[in-house]
Amino acid sequence: MINEWFHIDLGNQINNTWNKDSALAVRKKDVYSSIKIKSKDKKLLKKKFILEDLNSNIKHNRRIITIIYCYLLFKLLKLSEEAVKKVNVCKDVGPEWAVNKYLSKVCKYYNEEPITNKIRIKFRKSSSKKSEAHRIARDVARGRKKETYCLNEQDINELEDILRKIQ
Repeated sequence: MINEWFHIDLGNQINNTWNKDSALAVRKKDVYSSIKIKSKDKKLLKKKFILEDLNSNIKHNRRIITIIYCYLLFKLLKLSEEAVKKVNVCKDVGPEWAVNKYLSKVCKYYNEEPITNKIRIKFRKSSSKKSEAHRIARDVARGRKKETYCLNEQDINELEDILRKIQ
C-alpha cells in the first residue's frame, strides 16, 4: 500500500534562487526529518561550479545541481535510515536515471553500499496528489520550522570534493 511509503520533497529548488535556503524533507504522517543547505553555501557552490556564460553549459549545470540534490538525499536518508525503508521521491530534480546514478556515486565516495540496496526508492508520478513532505520542506526552507540537520562547513567541503571527483 502507498501509505507505508515515506515522501521526500524539496523546499525551494536548488537552482531557482541561489540566494535562498533550500531544504529536503522526508515525512510519513507525524514522523519527519529534514536537511537544509544555507544560501551562503549555495552561493559558494555556484561560484565554484556553475558556468553562466554559454548555453552549452546548461547540461553541465544540470549535472551539478543533480549531484548537490543527491548529496542532500543521501544525507537525509542516512539520517532517517532506521525508520525509512520505502520512499516516494518527488521529481524536483531529474531525470530519474541521473538521480540514481549520482546517488550511487555519492555512496561510493563514502565507501558504502548503494543506499538503494537498503531503501526502496520510487519516483512520484506527476499526476499524483501533493507530497506529504512538501509543507515541511517549505517551512524548513523559509525558517518557520527547525531543520533536523543543517549542512556545516565540513559537509560543504565534502560536497565540493564529490563535485570535483564526479563531474
